[in-house]
Amino acid sequence: MKNLLFLLIVIPTFSLISCSGNDDDTSNYSIVGTWITTLDENENTYNEIVVFTEKNTFSATGQNVEDANDNYFIQGSFTLDGNSLHLDFIENGEPETETATYKLSKNTLSIWYQGDTEEQADVYSRQ
Repeated sequence: MKNLLFLLIVIPTFSLISCSGNDDDTSNYSIVGTWITTLDENENTYNEIVVFTEKNTFSATGQNVEDANDNYFIQGSFTLDGNSLHLDFIENGEPETETATYKLSKNTLSIWYQGDTEEQADVYSRQ
């Protein structure tokens, strides 16, 4: 009888502990960090490194894989609103604003810009 009582207490306890989290919950992950391009569905030929900071700033460095002299560097600020990513930066001396949709998992960041679909997303890996 004691063994049965023990099992009736222990099994439900372990069941609750093992089911307490959901690995697919993106609210547990942060965009802050360094990200490297792994897939660019827009057929751009740039290797890109993007860094998002806790102070809501970002920098992006890209280099054309076919022409080492063709590269860029931009930096600016970002805000997140739900699944929207808003970027403000200076490019070629002009202020620019981009709004994109993003999807974040533990080690993967997908970003697609207005007019694109999720299938056309640029995909980055956390470094």
